[in-house]
This record gives sequence, structure tokens and C-alpha cells, in this order.
Amino acid sequence: MHRIWFGLAAIVALVAVGAAGATFIGSGSGTEEFAASFEAQAIRGPEITARPSLGPNGRKLEAKYLGTFETGTDNYYAITLRLELLLIDGDASLGSAEGRWMLTRATDGRVVARGELVAVAKGPSDDTRLHGMLIGVEFPPDPGLPQRMLLANFSASLTDGFRSVAGAMGGEELEPNPAVLHPPDDV
Repeated sequence: MHRIWFGLAAIVALVAVGAAGATFIGSGSGTEEFAASFEAQAIRGPEITARPSLGPNGRKLEAKYLGTFETGTDNYYAITLRLELLLIDGDASLGSAEGRWMLTRATDGRVVARGELVAVAKGPSDDTRLHGMLIGVEFPPDPGLPQRMLLANFSASLTDGFRSVAGAMGGEELEPNPAVLHPPDDV
């Protein structure tokens, strides 16, 4: 089976990869659309436990992933993704996911952005699809610039027994699901 390579972060310490000097997910100011893709491997877990309340094949999954996050502007970051709660009814192949994410920059390990995720989970355990939203904040390196909110619809696949995750947000292949960065309304 094809294996995805990476060293990715999972909602706690991240180490970013690539693009020396990359400072923003987007161009760095105002409101803008962006596109990104990500790949990660489990660095802890998955821990899978039975959840009979979801049906005879109900399961709860927790895992931490570390990998790469590439923007449409060719910036690369380390991503840490923690699925804190993935509930799946094994018979219906349907469930939900909650978690946290963080991006770090390779050159200095600085946290570039972080937030939460919520998603619908659908499909068999060998290819469970997540469709949901990332919500968070982008932190500018210049203290004179405001933080920007990050909102992104995303789609991802959990494969290899939930040990690998790969997905995308924004961009033409996911239209009409744009990803947006914007400053707060008081700036």
C-alpha cells in the first residue's frame, strides 16, 4: 500500500517543514482566499475502543498525526493534527470527528496558525472520508499586524487503518468550498 511520507505535528508541538522565510499562509494582509493540501502519519495511536451506544460495531478513535501542509503559494509548514474524538457507527459507516490542529514554520518552529476542526465522517475503515471545517487564527510575525481568522471547508481521507490522513482545502478542485483568511472587524 502506498505510504505517505512526512513528519507532521498533531495539536501540540509542531515542527514546520520547507520554505525558508515563509511567514504567512496567504499574502499576509486583508481578506483573501487560499488553497492548501496536507498529509500526515500517526505518531500516537490510533487508539480505537468499542462504543456500543453507536451500534454493535460502533467505535471511538483518538490519534495524533504529524505531517506537511502546503499552501497554494508554495509555502510549506509542519502540521500537527489531533483527532480527539472520531465516532463511527461501523454498520452505517457514518460518524463525526472533532479535533485540533497547529501549523509551525520550519525555519524557527514558530507557531503560524492553530485552531479546531469539526467534520462528518463517512465510509469504511479502510478509507474513511472527513468533510468539515477548520476554524482558527493565523499569527502574523509582525506585532503591528492583526491576527487573521482562518475558516476553511476541507475534505480528507483516513487510510491505512486510520494511520494516515491526507486532504485539501480551498482551491478549484474543492469549489465551491473556499478557504478564507480575514482580519477582525475592529481593525
